[in-house]
Amino acid sequence: MSSPKRLDPGLSTPKNERMDIVRAFVRVHRFKVQDVTDHMKLIRNAITAMHVSRRTSDIKRFAAVVALQK
Repeated sequence: MSSPKRLDPGLSTPKNERMDIVRAFVRVHRFKVQDVTDHMKLIRNAITAMHVSRRTSDIKRFAAVVALQK
């Protein structure tokens, strides 16, 4: 028998459980961008079918794909 407190984790709201992915690039051993292209290339339907919000309080944002190879 399952506990009444146990729910599907995908159905609950994040309670101050965020992940800072930008901070990992701004450190002593940081990520360096050598060159930035002037043109964008879409591969395999890179545009998402719907807008996805980053946080529950944000308005909906557009998820994009960035190629990091030459």
